[in-house]
Amino acid sequence: METIWTIAGDETSWPEWASRMATSTASETMEQLASDLTPGSQHWALDIGCGTGRSFLPLNQNGYKVIGIDPIHEAIIISQSRAKNENLSAWPIWATADRLPIRNESIKAIFAIGTLYHLSPIELEKALTEIKRVLLVGGEAILHFLDLDDWRRKLGKQIRIDDIPMPSYQAVVTCFCSEVVIRTTIHTSGITVQNSVLKTQYDEEGERRDWFFHCVRQR
Repeated sequence: METIWTIAGDETSWPEWASRMATSTASETMEQLASDLTPGSQHWALDIGCGTGRSFLPLNQNGYKVIGIDPIHEAIIISQSRAKNENLSAWPIWATADRLPIRNESIKAIFAIGTLYHLSPIELEKALTEIKRVLLVGGEAILHFLDLDDWRRKLGKQIRIDDIPMPSYQAVVTCFCSEVVIRTTIHTSGITVQNSVLKTQYDEEGERRDWFFHCVRQR
């Protein structure tokens, strides 16, 4: 099997997560990924699953104005406060990845870190289609997925695809995929993968295995 779905907890855990992350800043990985994008030159970036807005500053520093979306109200409130208090060029709004309130071909870069693997199969397909729709031709997207052998599979029980709740943020649904499945899924949406990087990190529980796909809309 090249894709495994797990489920753990429910949507009440997300506000608690947002509260814990209220003052957290961008990780080194976020900062590096933001700098890997072509400089923004005051174009728009879309931060999908922006959470508490940790990626806003590094995206601004690379020249982008940012629209952030997240389905968790508490996270959006915190990210709005961050943008205001830190005088960031960022506008967080409540929305979901599979229904982006963004006009066609208006976004130069998309940053989707820590979010796509929490979508159900149907939502993920729609989200990737939406990503292509809103990207400018030549626009870039950095998409984050979890590898099939990531230890975090142990945090939830395996679930059949037919039993995955929608919207998936009402439960902590997580998808673990092989690289082949991820590439095929992205390709089906019409986005081209330029390169992929597997970042590994060891901790007491095991090996974290994060895939980052740098993609482009070619037409």
